[in-house]
Amino acid sequence: MRTSPTPSGLADSDEMAATRVGVIPALLAAIRPKQWLKNGFVAAAGLFSLEIGTRSGALTVLAAVACFCAISSAVYLVNDVIDRHDDRHHPRKRLRPIAAGHLSVGAALVCAACLAAIALAGAVALDRWFAVTVAGYAINSVAYVLWLKYQVLLDVFSIATGFVVRVLAGAVVLRVDPSEWILICTGLLALMLGFAKRRHELLSLGEEGPRHRQVLAEYSPAFLDSMLVISAGATITSYSVYTATGVPAEHHLTATLPFVVYGVARYLWLVLHRDEGGSPTNVVWNDRPMQIAILGWIVASAVLLSL
Repeated sequence: MRTSPTPSGLADSDEMAATRVGVIPALLAAIRPKQWLKNGFVAAAGLFSLEIGTRSGALTVLAAVACFCAISSAVYLVNDVIDRHDDRHHPRKRLRPIAAGHLSVGAALVCAACLAAIALAGAVALDRWFAVTVAGYAINSVAYVLWLKYQVLLDVFSIATGFVVRVLAGAVVLRVDPSEWILICTGLLALMLGFAKRRHELLSLGEEGPRHRQVLAEYSPAFLDSMLVISAGATITSYSVYTATGVPAEHHLTATLPFVVYGVARYLWLVLHRDEGGSPTNVVWNDRPMQIAILGWIVASAVLLSL
């Protein structure tokens, strides 16, 4: 069987002991806490329904977000265990704790099981139907890891489904009716982010792309650029309709549209002009104008909804 060196020079073994990096720091890196930012979508329904403004509503949403952080980290661990051999040939993913040998497969799977159990137990304690949405998210995520990420288009649609389920879960746990438009808007936004991620992978990895991610052989830059523009335009349109019709008109949430248009345009500029977009969360963490746009949207929405 062919072996390849790991970045730390260790033997290519599934059960290699953690070296240089301690087990706890490696585990903290493997559960990807920066990616928890995505779970903020759980609060979307609560924000627009004003339920998040109450003490009980805010605590419930925080608990729901924590459940999604736990289940998403469990999925990340399982994904990295399954992909560890391929990741060792990737210029960036080879540094992930499991691929690099800083975290053993056994420790990763035990931690994943514990996190999944905590997430599901917490979800059941909050609301049984919320627990169903958490389980649905887990099923979709595992299906993505095992099969869907190898299927052209279905891979990106599976990613988008995960975001929609987050928003739906937030509505379920607060027992509010989610607007169809907020679900549509979320799905379209997630499609834009997914296509941007595939574009970045395709261009940054070049001919080696299909070796690292098989489905990249089915995509082309021109197709992904087209899907980016279509999904971006549809996202802005759906948000416009949602703020005009999906929430009480007296809140005048259409006033937040400039922040959304600028944020989407800024993201497209970063993807198409700067060739970024490999990780939407990294864009948010590292791009100051994007941070200002998001903060402006949050503040403006909170003020308008409180009037």
